[in-house]
Amino acid sequence: MKKLLALLLAIVFCLGVFVSCNDEVPSESSSSEKEKIIIKHFYNKQEIELDEQESTLVRSFLESGYEPGRLWDCPKTYTICFDGCSIEYEFEEGLLEDGYNSRGKVLSEDHREQLNAILKKHFGDSWNQVKFESQ
Repeated sequence: MKKLLALLLAIVFCLGVFVSCNDEVPSESSSSEKEKIIIKHFYNKQEIELDEQESTLVRSFLESGYEPGRLWDCPKTYTICFDGCSIEYEFEEGLLEDGYNSRGKVLSEDHREQLNAILKKHFGDSWNQVKFESQ
């Protein structure tokens, strides 16, 4: 009797495993859906969130091509926050700087123009406002 019960339980267990094999539902927070990008204007403290299309475009500029030790001593007008990173951006020269990891890069002219157009769209007339401290 015990053998019959053990065999029956083993069969039920195996059927349960096979039934649940193809029942996977993709999770809501899958890796294909990345966090949106937040951009903060340093001087007027305005903050915007990019839409999905803009985030995808800007992310393609930000994710690679950095050089270690490439840091600049100029003021950065924007902070671009994505995936737990904060990248400083200077719009005139297209400089991106990740101070935490001591690396930076210069955007191509085309990428700089595209990013600056997004900034102008969201920040309006203040997009290129730079405050210089009097010395």
